[in-house]
Amino acid sequence: MLNTRRQAFTRCLSSGVVLLLAGFCMGQEREISFGMVLLQTVRIEKTGSAKMTPGIVVRFVNKATSVETFAITGETGFAEVPLRPGIYCYDAYSDKGKGLTMKRAAADRCFEVKASEDLEVGVEFLK
Repeated sequence: MLNTRRQAFTRCLSSGVVLLLAGFCMGQEREISFGMVLLQTVRIEKTGSAKMTPGIVVRFVNKATSVETFAITGETGFAEVPLRPGIYCYDAYSDKGKGLTMKRAAADRCFEVKASEDLEVGVEFLK
């Protein structure tokens, strides 16, 4: 099936169709499976207190495909992110792209998304 979709895509592009219409040429999926990640970003102060923090950019990387997905938390420090099933790891950045110092080690910042399930993920970083 993947080969057929690639062939259809190639035909569309070679016929002069603009890349923006590539999704139309390939066809739309009527149903997709995803899980919902309920994200919260928390800044850990030097005193040890925690504060919900808005405007944090979180990058999720699918371990199997290396595909990156980004989210930014709203004014309450929360975001909802639909992700395809798989294992993801995350890191966080300021709204200017500066990497934040994470509280947990990289190996402890991975989780599994399952289809049709909600998962709470707390992204804690140090001030």
